[in-house]
Amino acid sequence: MNLTALGEVLGEGLGLVDRLLLALGVVGVVHGRRRVAGRLATAEALAAHRDGDLRRVRERGHEGRREGDGSEKHDSTVASSACRDSHGTPSRQKPHPLHLQREQWVEHLGYVSLFPLMLRLLPVDSPQLPHLLELLADPDKLWTPYGIRSLAADDRMHGRPNAPGDEPYWRGPIWINLNYLLLSGLHHYANTEGQARARAAELYTALRSNLVENMQREWERTGYLWEQYSPETGLGQRNHPFNGWSGLVLLMVAEKYD
Repeated sequence: MNLTALGEVLGEGLGLVDRLLLALGVVGVVHGRRRVAGRLATAEALAAHRDGDLRRVRERGHEGRREGDGSEKHDSTVASSACRDSHGTPSRQKPHPLHLQREQWVEHLGYVSLFPLMLRLLPVDSPQLPHLLELLADPDKLWTPYGIRSLAADDRMHGRPNAPGDEPYWRGPIWINLNYLLLSGLHHYANTEGQARARAAELYTALRSNLVENMQREWERTGYLWEQYSPETGLGQRNHPFNGWSGLVLLMVAEKYD
């Protein structure tokens, strides 16, 4: 769905964060809920429908990919037995994504734990908000002098290669797109009356400085924006030049989050 169609669902005033979330695939849109969605911001629409619509959007997405390209290529989360009949012959019956069968707690602390903060889903008086801020600020877990790491430092998977010869991707390195969303959430709570306002403001200022100053140092040292940054040294790593979402540093400097 293009942004023009999205405007019909969510209202014409799609803000910067809304567009970013949609581009990242964090949220989706349900065609049949136009009147319900109205002019809600993307994050608010997600909060309103997270228990039902988001699951259905994800399920439709899996089905759409299988039907749309005409191929027999399936998601790795689908049981191979679901694609075959009782004689072991490949079947055209739609398989069912295994990850939709049950919900469970995630055992890892990282970006995946911070989306309620990133998307501003927690009420300002939520008892979870102060706890989430302290997890974010813990240098033994997520906080670094260069930005927020993608996976807690004490996690058993932190820093482990994805595969032999393939350095860790989302297992610790600092990603600018998710750190931008964290700044957006912290900025919101820092400017909203509530019990966590002062702490959110403190973390917002420190995190913004850490990110901008480190990226500036690396720009001056190498002449590039990088795909990700080391949580141990702050050095740029992986692909470069990477002027896509790492270019969000300019919006951090300008403090533009809406």
